[in-house]
Amino acid sequence: LDIARWDQHGCYSPQAVIVERGGAIGTRAFAGQLAGALAGLAPRFPRRAMAIEEAAGFSEWTQVQQLQAIANDAVEVIEDGQGRFAVVHVEGPGALAPSGLDRSVRVIAVDQLSDMLPQIAAVGRHLQAAAVAAAPEELLKLSEALGAAGVTRIAALGRMAMLEAGWHHDGRFNLADLVRMVDVDAAAEAEAERLAPYAD
Repeated sequence: LDIARWDQHGCYSPQAVIVERGGAIGTRAFAGQLAGALAGLAPRFPRRAMAIEEAAGFSEWTQVQQLQAIANDAVEVIEDGQGRFAVVHVEGPGALAPSGLDRSVRVIAVDQLSDMLPQIAAVGRHLQAAAVAAAPEELLKLSEALGAAGVTRIAALGRMAMLEAGWHHDGRFNLADLVRMVDVDAAAEAEAERLAPYAD
C-alpha cells in the first residue's frame, strides 16, 4: 500500500482516498478493508520509529477525527488500538485537509468522483499526484479535470509513490532547474566583430 510506503512522508504519498458509492462493496466496507490491509502490513512492515513531535501530530489528528465521529454519524474512525494506523470514513464531499501522516488516511464517500473536483482545485497548488482506478474513457476525463485542478501526475492504484525514471517532478522537466541559459544577441556579436583587432 502506498499509505504504508515511506509512512506517507514521501511527496507522492496519498493522504485521502475518494471512493464512489454504488461499487461492488460499500464505501464503509472499503474503509474497513483498507484498515485490515494496514493491520496486516504492520507486523511484517512496522511503521518507522517516530519523533515525539510526529507521534504527537498523529495522535492529535486521530483525536480530532474521533471527536468529529462523536458529533457526526457521517464520520467513522477505524484504528487498531495500538496507534499503528488510523482510517477515517467520511460521508460526502468535504474540504480536503492533510492527514496525520504515519499511516493515517481519510476515505471520502461521494456519488461521483467529479463531486470532489472543486475541493481538489481549492488545494491544487499543494497537490502533486492522484491515483485513479476507472474505465479508460473515465480515466481520460478525470485526468484532464485533475490536471486542470493542479495535479501533475496520474498513477495507478498502489503505484502513486513508485515513480518511474523520467517523471516530471511538479510537472516540470527534471533538469530544467539545473540549467541556466545565457543568450548572446546577434547585435552583440556583430559589434564584437567591428571591435576586433583584425577589423582594421
